[in-house]
Amino acid sequence: MKRKTARQVQADFFARASGDLSLMAEVFDTLDCVTFNILDADDRIIAYSRSNCVKCNFENRDAIIGKTCHELFPKVDADVYVKRNRLVRQTGKPIVNMACHACGDRSLDREIVSIFPVRDRKGRVIGTTAVHRRLENTRDEPEGYGAINRALDYIREHFAERITLAKLAEISQMGTFSFSHAFKRIMEMTPGVYITTIRLNH
Repeated sequence: MKRKTARQVQADFFARASGDLSLMAEVFDTLDCVTFNILDADDRIIAYSRSNCVKCNFENRDAIIGKTCHELFPKVDADVYVKRNRLVRQTGKPIVNMACHACGDRSLDREIVSIFPVRDRKGRVIGTTAVHRRLENTRDEPEGYGAINRALDYIREHFAERITLAKLAEISQMGTFSFSHAFKRIMEMTPGVYITTIRLNH
Protein backbone atom coordinates (compact mmCIF):
# COMPACT_ATOMS: atom_id res chain seq x y z
CA MET A 1 0.00 0.00 0.00
CA LYS A 2 1.38 3.38 -1.02
CA ARG A 3 2.03 5.77 1.86
CA LYS A 4 -0.06 8.97 1.79
CA THR A 5 1.61 12.35 1.59
CA ALA A 6 1.21 14.72 4.53
CA ARG A 7 -1.24 16.85 2.55
CA GLN A 8 -3.31 13.76 1.64
CA VAL A 9 -3.46 12.79 5.34
CA GLN A 10 -4.61 16.33 6.15
CA ALA A 11 -7.22 16.46 3.36
CA ASP A 12 -8.61 13.03 4.29
CA PHE A 13 -8.94 14.05 7.94
CA PHE A 14 -10.76 17.31 7.12
CA ALA A 15 -13.09 15.43 4.76
CA ARG A 16 -14.06 12.97 7.54
CA ALA A 17 -14.46 15.59 10.27
CA SER A 18 -17.87 16.95 11.12
CA GLY A 19 -18.03 20.68 10.54
CA ASP A 20 -15.41 22.66 8.71
CA LEU A 21 -12.20 22.28 10.69
CA SER A 22 -10.09 23.76 7.93
CA LEU A 23 -12.00 27.04 8.36
CA MET A 24 -11.43 26.90 12.12
CA ALA A 25 -7.72 26.37 11.53
CA GLU A 26 -7.65 29.45 9.26
CA VAL A 27 -9.47 31.57 11.88
CA PHE A 28 -7.05 30.59 14.65
CA ASP A 29 -4.16 31.27 12.30
CA THR A 30 -5.00 34.98 12.48
CA LEU A 31 -4.61 35.14 16.27
CA ASP A 32 -1.17 35.82 17.71
CA CYS A 33 -2.34 35.56 21.33
CA VAL A 34 -3.14 31.84 21.13
CA THR A 35 -1.66 28.74 19.58
CA PHE A 36 -3.77 26.06 17.98
CA ASN A 37 -3.32 22.54 16.67
CA ILE A 38 -5.27 19.54 15.42
CA LEU A 39 -4.00 15.97 15.83
CA ASP A 40 -5.50 12.83 14.35
CA ALA A 41 -6.04 9.51 16.17
CA ASP A 42 -2.44 8.48 15.41
CA ASP A 43 -1.12 11.65 17.12
CA ARG A 44 -0.06 13.14 13.79
CA ILE A 45 -0.24 16.89 13.36
CA ILE A 46 -3.01 17.81 10.94
CA ALA A 47 -3.02 21.58 11.48
CA TYR A 48 -0.65 23.87 13.35
CA SER A 49 -1.19 27.59 13.68
CA ARG A 50 1.34 30.09 12.44
CA SER A 51 1.83 31.37 16.01
CA ASN A 52 2.55 27.81 17.16
CA CYS A 53 5.21 27.45 14.47
CA VAL A 54 6.83 30.70 15.57
CA LYS A 55 6.70 29.66 19.24
CA CYS A 56 8.30 26.30 18.50
CA ASN A 57 10.82 27.58 15.91
CA PHE A 58 9.38 25.62 13.00
CA GLU A 59 10.24 27.51 9.83
CA ASN A 60 8.18 25.40 7.44
CA ARG A 61 4.68 24.53 8.62
CA ASP A 62 4.17 22.07 5.76
CA ALA A 63 7.19 20.09 6.97
CA ILE A 64 5.51 19.28 10.30
CA ILE A 65 2.10 18.22 8.94
CA GLY A 66 1.81 14.46 9.39
CA LYS A 67 4.57 14.29 12.01
CA THR A 68 3.97 13.19 15.59
CA CYS A 69 4.83 15.04 18.80
CA HIS A 70 7.58 12.47 19.42
CA GLU A 71 9.19 13.40 16.10
CA LEU A 72 9.20 17.10 16.98
CA PHE A 73 9.66 17.52 20.73
CA PRO A 74 11.85 16.09 23.49
CA LYS A 75 10.45 12.82 24.84
CA VAL A 76 9.53 14.23 28.26
CA ASP A 77 7.36 16.91 26.63
CA ALA A 78 5.97 14.71 23.87
CA ASP A 79 4.89 12.07 26.39
CA VAL A 80 2.82 14.69 28.25
CA TYR A 81 1.24 16.05 25.05
CA VAL A 82 0.34 12.57 23.79
CA LYS A 83 -1.05 11.47 27.17
CA ARG A 84 -3.43 14.46 27.26
CA ASN A 85 -4.63 13.94 23.70
CA ARG A 86 -5.16 10.21 24.19
CA LEU A 87 -7.18 10.84 27.35
CA VAL A 88 -9.49 13.20 25.44
CA ARG A 89 -9.84 10.73 22.55
CA GLN A 90 -10.53 7.78 24.85
CA THR A 91 -13.07 9.53 27.06
CA GLY A 92 -14.58 11.84 24.45
CA LYS A 93 -14.50 14.56 27.10
CA PRO A 94 -12.57 17.82 26.78
CA ILE A 95 -9.87 19.12 29.07
CA VAL A 96 -10.75 22.76 29.69
CA ASN A 97 -8.51 25.52 31.05
CA MET A 98 -5.76 23.31 32.42
CA ALA A 99 -2.56 25.01 33.56
CA CYS A 100 0.56 23.59 31.96
CA HIS A 101 4.16 24.45 31.22
CA ALA A 102 5.10 25.67 27.76
CA CYS A 103 8.31 23.78 27.14
CA GLY A 104 7.59 23.27 23.45
CA ASP A 105 9.20 26.65 22.80
CA ARG A 106 11.98 26.19 25.40
CA SER A 107 10.57 29.04 27.50
CA LEU A 108 9.73 29.10 31.18
CA ASP A 109 6.24 30.41 30.43
CA ARG A 110 3.11 28.78 31.76
CA GLU A 111 0.01 28.33 29.67
CA ILE A 112 -3.63 27.41 29.88
CA VAL A 113 -4.63 24.62 27.48
CA SER A 114 -8.03 23.38 26.38
CA ILE A 115 -8.25 20.16 24.35
CA PHE A 116 -11.43 18.98 22.65
CA PRO A 117 -12.31 15.78 20.82
CA VAL A 118 -12.78 16.06 17.07
CA ARG A 119 -15.61 13.85 15.80
CA ASP A 120 -16.50 12.53 12.39
CA ARG A 121 -19.99 12.85 10.92
CA LYS A 122 -21.09 9.70 12.78
CA GLY A 123 -19.94 11.11 16.12
CA ARG A 124 -16.81 8.95 16.46
CA VAL A 125 -13.73 10.62 17.94
CA ILE A 126 -11.06 10.84 15.24
CA GLY A 127 -8.63 13.30 16.81
CA THR A 128 -8.20 16.30 19.05
CA THR A 129 -7.94 20.03 18.72
CA ALA A 130 -6.14 22.18 21.26
CA VAL A 131 -5.90 25.87 22.02
CA HIS A 132 -3.10 27.20 24.22
CA ARG A 133 -2.88 30.67 25.69
CA ARG A 134 -0.17 32.16 27.80
CA LEU A 135 -0.94 32.54 31.51
CA GLU A 136 -0.51 36.28 31.85
CA ASN A 137 -1.12 36.66 35.59
CA THR A 138 -2.46 34.84 38.61
CA ARG A 139 -5.94 36.20 37.92
CA ASP A 140 -6.03 33.98 34.82
CA GLU A 141 -5.02 30.77 36.56
CA PRO A 142 -7.56 28.02 37.19
CA GLU A 143 -8.72 27.54 40.76
CA GLY A 144 -6.35 25.53 42.95
CA TYR A 145 -3.14 26.30 41.07
CA GLY A 146 -1.88 29.16 43.28
CA ALA A 147 0.25 27.09 45.63
CA ILE A 148 1.92 25.21 42.78
CA ASN A 149 2.49 28.48 40.91
CA ARG A 150 4.47 29.84 43.86
CA ALA A 151 6.76 26.83 43.49
CA LEU A 152 6.94 27.32 39.70
CA ASP A 153 7.94 30.95 40.22
CA TYR A 154 10.68 29.82 42.61
CA ILE A 155 11.93 27.23 40.08
CA ARG A 156 11.90 29.89 37.35
CA GLU A 157 14.06 32.21 39.47
CA HIS A 158 16.40 29.57 40.93
CA PHE A 159 16.59 26.77 38.34
CA ALA A 160 20.39 26.96 38.18
CA GLU A 161 20.66 26.32 41.92
CA ARG A 162 20.04 23.19 43.99
CA ILE A 163 16.28 22.95 44.58
CA THR A 164 14.85 20.51 47.10
CA LEU A 165 11.37 19.05 47.32
CA ALA A 166 11.22 20.26 50.94
CA LYS A 167 11.92 23.85 49.84
CA LEU A 168 9.23 23.76 47.14
CA ALA A 169 6.71 22.29 49.58
CA GLU A 170 7.56 25.00 52.12
CA ILE A 171 7.07 27.75 49.51
CA SER A 172 3.72 26.20 48.58
CA GLN A 173 2.74 25.92 52.25
CA MET A 174 2.15 22.19 51.90
CA GLY A 175 3.67 18.99 53.22
CA THR A 176 6.17 17.30 50.90
CA PHE A 177 3.84 14.39 50.06
CA SER A 178 0.85 16.64 49.40
CA PHE A 179 2.97 19.04 47.34
CA SER A 180 4.52 16.26 45.27
CA HIS A 181 1.10 14.71 44.58
CA ALA A 182 -0.50 18.07 43.68
CA PHE A 183 2.46 19.05 41.48
CA LYS A 184 2.32 15.80 39.53
CA ARG A 185 -1.45 16.06 39.10
CA ILE A 186 -1.24 19.63 37.80
CA MET A 187 2.03 19.57 35.84
CA GLU A 188 1.77 15.93 34.67
CA MET A 189 5.33 15.21 35.78
CA THR A 190 7.23 15.06 39.03
CA PRO A 191 8.93 18.20 40.40
CA GLY A 192 12.34 16.64 39.67
CA VAL A 193 11.51 15.93 36.03
CA TYR A 194 10.07 19.43 35.65
CA ILE A 195 13.20 21.06 37.11
CA THR A 196 15.41 18.98 34.82
CA THR A 197 13.25 19.91 31.81
CA ILE A 198 13.47 23.61 32.67
CA ARG A 199 17.25 23.37 33.04
CA LEU A 200 17.61 21.59 29.69
CA ASN A 201 15.30 24.07 28.00
CA HIS A 202 17.15 27.12 29.26
